[in-house]
Amino acid sequence: MHIRMKVNTGIIAVWGMMSVLYYIGKIITGGQQLEYREWVNSWYVLLFWFIPLLLIGVNFWLQLRKLNEQEKGRKLRTICFSIYCIFSVMFFMAAIFLYALMHDTTETTLDDGNFRIGVRAGSQTEYYYAEPVNLFTRKAFEWNNDKYAKSLSKTYDAVFQYTGDDENGNPQFAASEYFDIKVTVYGIDDDGSNALDEDLRFMVTSARLQEEREIFY
Repeated sequence: MHIRMKVNTGIIAVWGMMSVLYYIGKIITGGQQLEYREWVNSWYVLLFWFIPLLLIGVNFWLQLRKLNEQEKGRKLRTICFSIYCIFSVMFFMAAIFLYALMHDTTETTLDDGNFRIGVRAGSQTEYYYAEPVNLFTRKAFEWNNDKYAKSLSKTYDAVFQYTGDDENGNPQFAASEYFDIKVTVYGIDDDGSNALDEDLRFMVTSARLQEEREIFY
């Protein structure tokens, strides 16, 4: 009984501390206009359901150990615990599936290190963009000329600067590494159909820049 109490106390303490830290962090990051990375939310949900199942499983196993050490008792113990393990896996998978339906969010890492966030609402998926703040959090942003310049610089390993708009009002950028090329950015496809995971390599810009980069490397 003493061992069981220690085990139960330890598991409950870990579960409670994890939940408290998660929600305190959520409040703090929300106050700073930050949000958790998707891996943080996913791991919290996984552990939130896994730890109670682990607690029940440990106690169930300790209870089964009281069965007589006869052949019949050992077989019954194995069968009972196997049934519990199967039930736990099914329950765990159902909980994860339910979470995925309620929190259908994706995080795609782009070539420049930023993220494209897809949030499914009914049959539609809405997209926005965020930059990494640290290992745990990200911050949403709106594209502008400074963001385009930084994105191009990271993507092509060159220092791009805004040089003005073209005749249609699209911003243009140049870098000393590509002194004879002006890169025109035609904007970001916010519906995600051809969004930044593809556009960022070309930045929906001059195909000549891509050719120059391939020749250079």
